Amino acid sequence: DGSQNMRDRRASLTPPNLAIALSILVGIAFYRVGEGLLTSTVSFEMWGASLPAALIGATGSAFFAGCLIGTLICVRLIERVGVVRTFSVIVLILVGTVLLLILIKHPLSWLMTRLVMGVGAAGFLVIEEAWLDGQTPLTRRG
Repeated sequence: DGSQNMRDRRASLTPPNLAIALSILVGIAFYRVGEGLLTSTVSFEMWGASLPAALIGATGSAFFAGCLIGTLICVRLIERVGVVRTFSVIVLILVGTVLLLILIKHPLSWLMTRLVMGVGAAGFLVIEEAWLDGQTPLTRRG
């Protein structure tokens, strides 16, 4: 049957790790949407508390400063303790910082929390990228 042969051929062209790669990409998408909503929420919360615009901007910038720091720290951490342990710690940090944002309503606390969140975000994305690289054969990379 010609249609069965075509389906078998398509199945052989599909990488066996496609489901894993897709689940990683969906996880990244959910994370990025959540991070974007959280960034807006923190800014609006600070604005609603009539905090100075400079402090609101500094809190937003602290996240990206944390991202820069996180890219430097994460690689060393992965080399020392491995990917799975590093990922576990990073997820705990991200969850913990979200809880701190909810529990502590102080602007300097939010600034420091956003800095730590940036470190975690960078680590999260470094690890996700490494997992995607691991799922893609060298011959299929662009």
